[in-house]
Amino acid sequence: MNPDKDETARVLSNRLSRSDPEYDLEVLSNGKVSSSVIWDSFENTVDLERQRRIWDALDAEYGDKAGQYVGTLLAYTPAEWNVKSDRKLKS
Repeated sequence: MNPDKDETARVLSNRLSRSDPEYDLEVLSNGKVSSSVIWDSFENTVDLERQRRIWDALDAEYGDKAGQYVGTLLAYTPAEWNVKSDRKLKS
């Protein structure tokens, strides 16, 4: 059984571990968790580095099955998220 969005958020929080990231995650019809990771430690990093951090964390937890469990995860800083979204992060 694929991990749910809460389990995926827990894995990312534990493995990224500098400060608490926030998430806008959903489970797609194919069972994969997908959506956005919002984290202040993404400041001053390029998209490729952000994705590397996310996928290194998922690979460390799920190994070869990470790609089966997780779909697209977009990486934003809080400032980027607030500009691109009508929703604001919790304070």
